[in-house]
Amino acid sequence: VRIFTQQGIVGGVEVNDFAKLGSRLRAGAGIFTGDKQENAATLGAFAQVARQQGGAATPAEAVMAAQRFASSTQQHAGKLKSDFDIDVKAGDGLMKKPEEILLEMLEKTKGDVTLLPDLKLGERGNRVLTGMSQIYREGGGAKGGADAVRGAIKKYRQQISAEEIEVKNKKRLAEVDKQLNTAMTKLRTEVGQKLVPQLIPL
Repeated sequence: VRIFTQQGIVGGVEVNDFAKLGSRLRAGAGIFTGDKQENAATLGAFAQVARQQGGAATPAEAVMAAQRFASSTQQHAGKLKSDFDIDVKAGDGLMKKPEEILLEMLEKTKGDVTLLPDLKLGERGNRVLTGMSQIYREGGGAKGGADAVRGAIKKYRQQISAEEIEVKNKKRLAEVDKQLNTAMTKLRTEVGQKLVPQLIPL
């Protein structure tokens, strides 16, 4: 929950979006090896990149992109192996960690978005790769690109303490209160300007 909260603070998919849609990421996380919560957090990072740099128009579409990345990778595991020599399977019968699969896809395609349809992740799943490919290319490709992608994932996976959540929530509420006070002051001014001319003759 804290990771989703942190992602909601720093990313384009907000906390309330994760509250409504986070179950999709948790469900997708179960098909990867390793800790399910960590995998869900990684898929959350994928959703953020899909929203900010992958062309996902809404938070719901961004979360769906991360979910489709997971399900389509599983569905087309055989083709990924035969056509791209990408082995997504882990030794325990599950798939490798999502970030490992993603990085191998970027390495094989060299961040070339024109090759993404061949991976068979579908239009939604490709939004994750579109955003990540941009980060990969901006990092210079190869090792530099991979490090840039890892850095982007790490930024969104970073946990936040309960104290930090409280501080940030108070800051947000203070900003809301400030906006409300400004709106009320403006309303009172506008009402006063309309009433005063009417009251003067009296």
